[in-house]
Amino acid sequence: MVLHGVGVDIAQIARVSGVWRRFGDKFLNRAFHPDEITAFHRLQQQNSSAADPFLASRCVKSVSSSQYLETLKLERSRRWAAKEAFTKALGQRVLFPEIAVVSGSSAGNLVL
Repeated sequence: MVLHGVGVDIAQIARVSGVWRRFGDKFLNRAFHPDEITAFHRLQQQNSSAADPFLASRCVKSVSSSQYLETLKLERSRRWAAKEAFTKALGQRVLFPEIAVVSGSSAGNLVL
């Protein structure tokens, strides 16, 4: 594997959540890979981490709805920051829906 560059980004959870509240699915479709969107909807609808491979490592079973919503906000922001860092490291423009951030790697997040 060849290292093309290093990218770092920090996302404000409130800012990413505010954009999502304002634009809803339009924002999700422009910023996230279809697999990530499915994971967000699954978490939101089922309120259960067990059925969701993307978010299972980030959620704890038997917590309140507000804690799940906070986890969802955190996941969106974390994935946004990972995508920003990836594009900075790559050094060229890539559409965010083409990038999938996968959790659970021993080295941290894996960007595909």
